[in-house]
Amino acid sequence: MHSMRSRTTTAAAIPLAMAVLIALSFVPSSADTYRIAFAGEPREDRVETIDVGGATYLRLSDLARAFGGARHWNPKTQKLTLVTDTRRITMAEESAIVAIGQDVVNVGRPVVRKAGAYWVPRSFLTRALAPATNSEIEIDASEGTMTVTRLGARVTSVTIGERGRGTVVILGLGDRAEFSARNVQRGVIEVVLPGAVLSDTLAIPEGAGLVSSVELKELENGVDVAINVRTAAKSYSAEFRRNPYRVEIVIEPGGASEIPSPALREPKSLLPSGGGAFADAGSGVTTVMIDPGGGGRATGGVGRAGLLGKDANLALARELQAVLRDEGFYVFMTRTSDSDVMPKRRAEIANLAGADVFVSIQCGAWFSSAAGGFRVLYYKLPKSYATPASGGAERGGLRRNRRGDRPEAARALLWNRVQEDHLAESRSLARAVHGRMEAALPIPDRGIRRVGLSVLAGCAMPAIQVEASYITNRDGEALLADRTFLRDAARAIARGIIDYRSSSDRG
Repeated sequence: MHSMRSRTTTAAAIPLAMAVLIALSFVPSSADTYRIAFAGEPREDRVETIDVGGATYLRLSDLARAFGGARHWNPKTQKLTLVTDTRRITMAEESAIVAIGQDVVNVGRPVVRKAGAYWVPRSFLTRALAPATNSEIEIDASEGTMTVTRLGARVTSVTIGERGRGTVVILGLGDRAEFSARNVQRGVIEVVLPGAVLSDTLAIPEGAGLVSSVELKELENGVDVAINVRTAAKSYSAEFRRNPYRVEIVIEPGGASEIPSPALREPKSLLPSGGGAFADAGSGVTTVMIDPGGGGRATGGVGRAGLLGKDANLALARELQAVLRDEGFYVFMTRTSDSDVMPKRRAEIANLAGADVFVSIQCGAWFSSAAGGFRVLYYKLPKSYATPASGGAERGGLRRNRRGDRPEAARALLWNRVQEDHLAESRSLARAVHGRMEAALPIPDRGIRRVGLSVLAGCAMPAIQVEASYITNRDGEALLADRTFLRDAARAIARGIIDYRSSSDRG
């Protein structure tokens, strides 16, 4: 009797032990993780992984936490929904078909439930999570890393209301965003949000007050908003605000006479009913985009006395803006405050604004505090983008990315070869500006150089970067904090632009 009970207990323990072993085989060890880095953000995160049938799977709850999403389970339909921003990814256990809003995609392998958690295949990241979060996700399986690049904000709402004497249009956003606002056509204010997308649930209100209608289009490179105003509208202002993120455009029946530009904070006049379009205001070089380097978390170099590169860049950019406006140029700025702007986004702003010249302002910085002086840079295509194919190195094609093809939206934002068509003009602009700075500034001349700068790569116009002084040099930092030096540097840069304009008009 005793032996029978012993055999029964042993037999019952066998399947229990097997079940425990199977469960443990799906519990990831601390080493089985992917590190997630978010481009332009200091934070990092980790997501647990397991192996299912020879494929890498990632825990959905970790992805939801990293991307700020929420999970919802519907017991009636037996489906799980991951909500990120305003997009929903709906999935079912043991199915490779997931829904992103109204779109259906195949992620290659089924979603599984193991060890009390839901797991998604690695292909879920690029096929479902990336488009749902408007991100580019690059995976390095050998290093166990993921790099996430946010491509832009999502326009979540549009409202029209009355404010003071005028009418306000509010574009609700799911995240920070850069924008440009301009009036190139009578009766229309055009607002462009580079890299942004439209929410699936976006509703467009009817016109009210000074606004007759609002039209939104999602293009390859962002969202275009056309605000059609009534004839009583005479001026407008546009500003980005937080808590919640939004762009507010206030239209009034009167205001100052000023040409519109991105990142607006003061009233801009609308084109009068009998006036011509902005493009008819003049030929040649009329519009300058100034790009103050750094901003937000990108502090740039730091001087020994504590001066931040981003602050010095903005101070010089404002001086240059004032000088150029006095000379009759239309002046745009990629940022007017301490805000984050991704390097490639700066080129997009310039292109969308129709700038004739792009001037990036950056402080020089080096490991040695002895380095000092000024220099002017223009673009050089990195060797990694060129191939020795027939047709010559100068016009060689792009090499395929080692990690596979990029999503189409991301590829459109990279603009890798746009500046190549303007290298001759960029060289002429660099020489003109360098010549004026050499004559005006009492600091060493470090010359003109070609460098593969991403901020210049996508500019569809002559583009340069100016380093007026080295912030890591004690004397150089003092100059960057000196208003007189900044004015002298700004005047020199402006005179160089004027010289370039004159040579362009003659040529």
